[in-house]
Amino acid sequence: MMASKLFLCLFIICYLFITIQTASISYDGFGTFNTLDFFDPIHRPINLLPKHPDVINATFSLYTRKNLQNPETYNYNPRINRSQSFFDSNKSTKLIIHGYNEDAREWMHSIKNNYLQLEDLNIILVEWPNGDDPPYVQAVANSQIVGIMVGKFIEFFKNIPLENVHIIGHSLGSHIAGYAGKYLRGRVGRITALDPAGPLFEGVNNSAARLWDTDAQFVDSIHTDRGHDKIPFTSFGMYETCSHISIFVNGAEKQPGCPRERLNALLFEESANRTRHLVFCAHVRSVEYFIETIIPDQLIAKPIAYQCQDWSSFQNGECHDCGLDGSKCVELGPNAEKNRRFKNKSRGHRFFMATGDSPKYIRFQYLITIRMAQSSSENRQAQNAKIFLEFQNNRKNQKQQITFNSNYQKFEYGTNYSQVIVSEINYNQFDSIIMNWSHGPLIELITRSMFVDSIQIISLSEIKLRNKNQQRNIEMIFRPESIEITNRNGIKFHKV
Repeated sequence: MMASKLFLCLFIICYLFITIQTASISYDGFGTFNTLDFFDPIHRPINLLPKHPDVINATFSLYTRKNLQNPETYNYNPRINRSQSFFDSNKSTKLIIHGYNEDAREWMHSIKNNYLQLEDLNIILVEWPNGDDPPYVQAVANSQIVGIMVGKFIEFFKNIPLENVHIIGHSLGSHIAGYAGKYLRGRVGRITALDPAGPLFEGVNNSAARLWDTDAQFVDSIHTDRGHDKIPFTSFGMYETCSHISIFVNGAEKQPGCPRERLNALLFEESANRTRHLVFCAHVRSVEYFIETIIPDQLIAKPIAYQCQDWSSFQNGECHDCGLDGSKCVELGPNAEKNRRFKNKSRGHRFFMATGDSPKYIRFQYLITIRMAQSSSENRQAQNAKIFLEFQNNRKNQKQQITFNSNYQKFEYGTNYSQVIVSEINYNQFDSIIMNWSHGPLIELITRSMFVDSIQIISLSEIKLRNKNQQRNIEMIFRPESIEITNRNGIKFHKV
């Protein structure tokens, strides 16, 4: 009761503060902005007015294969002699937009370089250093102006087919892409949001306030630093879906390798890079994953994500089917475009995939299922165990060891246990598995047995057509030389 009264008091104080501070401002060609725009007592309790467009003064740097080192740089209202510009309206155009207070923008050039290595197109880097500074709430207000600037810049090239325009934004830049899409009335071909910013956007149920799936003909998002659906400001990304295809990499919770990067940043890195890795590691992973996917020939495996209820369900093997029409799985990165035809079916759903903990992050994903034997008259008892698997290629003398379950758990007979793992190695080459298990160091002297029927491995990174309309995952089955496996002696499983 006391907590509810306190919450009500805070709400009233906040509302009165905003009401008293209500102000508005108009900028010619940009419209009128009000501090009550998009007000939400919980998720956006305070707004500031955006700075003047001439103060923000976003710049647009055009790169093509003909001017890789010497960009053409313009403001949002360019004066361009088209006969002297490298811009080619017959080619696709991609705009890349950074987020809040980003000092190091090498990633923008990495995306630009990879795309230009792959194909000849127009790449435009959008920078707004006079508007992205702290405080964050001011940068949020300024982002509306920058979005309109992007829209005006695109609009200036009257002969650009808007369906050939692709806007890529990171963090707050994702919402700028959304504002640009709104300005152009949703006619832009595609928007890709790289971990769209959560604070002051998460929970605001207003399509005008943030990136929305109506801002372009096709909107896809990559989430790596999710917030919480009930606790705002717990991270820098979003938990809510905001696009036709929403991919939550590693559940967008804990990105593999970030604890190590944070420690290295704290101990060894200079201050310029320290904040990026120490604070924003998970937030910037969306960028790193996307960069790896641009050139397919450099990938270890296809970055396939699967529609699932949540991350735990995906990890436990409940979601590994692309569906009869292929709509329940999607490739992260440029090839997400292939799922455009399913955009109305996938809207509002989450897709999940797993990665490695260091570059190259995109690796083979496998669903490993241990099928316990049925109980029998031998009075087999369930074992509390940790299982270790050693994959072997006897012809090439290759091995890889993994821990199936990091924590001890009970294995019941007649039950299947599944786990998604990632590997740099293609498991198709393995012909046998040695399984060992432990039931704890304090009781390891006691000999006990587990009874396992088989091990099934399903590749989540390799999909084959079953027929013209159906797809299936590549599947492997390994059977043991003996179904009884003691905690003292491992048993070999052979591929069948």
